[in-house]
Amino acid sequence: MVSDTRKLRLYVNVPQNYAPAIGKGTIAKVSIPGQPGKTYQGTLVASAQSVDAASGTTLFQFMVPNAEGDLMPGGFARVSLELPVQGNSLSIPASALIVRQDGLRVATLGADNKIVLKDVTIARDLGRTIELSSGISAEDKLVDSPPDDISNGLQVKVAQP
Repeated sequence: MVSDTRKLRLYVNVPQNYAPAIGKGTIAKVSIPGQPGKTYQGTLVASAQSVDAASGTTLFQFMVPNAEGDLMPGGFARVSLELPVQGNSLSIPASALIVRQDGLRVATLGADNKIVLKDVTIARDLGRTIELSSGISAEDKLVDSPPDDISNGLQVKVAQP
């Protein structure tokens, strides 16, 4: 059997909430467990354009140059995708998010050191960070890890760094 391994196909199952952000020009950074510190780049070539009902993912295909033959066909890799930043989104620590029955909020500090709860909309959940599409501005001062009973108008004392 003869195979041309100068270019390898990389198949990546992407959760459906990230799939719409992946398009022409998306780059996959690839690292191999046996080669620490070394990365490869793949470019998007195809998409299944459907969601697998069993896994909730969309299959994407990337082409990874392998002229040196460092990568072996059939191997496993860690992949990170460079996704475009949402237009007006702001990133906050996930620990600043308040999840309540009446919606998602963050606690901000008003000019008079009183708490102001603001309704927010999540654009993307990235694990430790959350991208918000609305609800706060870059000038807002957030309360990280607010207590469950935090409320509007609560007077707080700001600790000095």
